[in-house]
Amino acid sequence: MRLLVVEDDDVLRQMMAEKLMHEGYEVVTAVDGEDAIRQIAKQYFDCVLTDIFMPNRDGYEVIQALTNSGLATKIIAISGMPETTEMGKDCLKIATILGSHSVIRKPFDFADLLQTVNDLVAGASLYKRI
Repeated sequence: MRLLVVEDDDVLRQMMAEKLMHEGYEVVTAVDGEDAIRQIAKQYFDCVLTDIFMPNRDGYEVIQALTNSGLATKIIAISGMPETTEMGKDCLKIATILGSHSVIRKPFDFADLLQTVNDLVAGASLYKRI
């Protein structure tokens, strides 16, 4: 199974990629939404994990590109925007409306992230909120 991890934080992106590769996934990374959309145009991914707030095209644009493509790619939206802010309350809701199959709020436990990925690529869950 091939995954795309889209995260502008270098350390978090690398940690996510390493953990997922350790579990046997083939992982490609993208530094922002623009990079992700280029990667999606080149190859198929079973699942895309995308941060929402990034420079050079955000996660919403990544989600829209995937949903408009008609591909069967599963989408996990990730955000660290605090729920105490107006934007934080709504950002993951918006991601779901746009087509994300699951949402995860930062900081997250890598075991939960892995379980969400496993569930989605196995088709066990259409929506799960952590």
